[in-house]
Amino acid sequence: MITILRISTEETLPLRSRILRDGRPYADCRFAQDELPGAFHLGAVHEGRLAGIATFSPVSLEHLAGRGYQL
Repeated sequence: MITILRISTEETLPLRSRILRDGRPYADCRFAQDELPGAFHLGAVHEGRLAGIATFSPVSLEHLAGRGYQL
């Protein structure tokens, strides 16, 4: 079973480093959008281990009402 949880930016860094950034230091795995007001991170936990992450950053939708998010 996979559980989806809200996680912190810090919790995203090990997986980002290993999967997205080829083992680079955690400092290189932070993104400016991570701490924007309204941004959030979700983690997929399988058998007690973080197996996947998703970051949602708010974006302006010029010609549409409401709030949009970049995944």
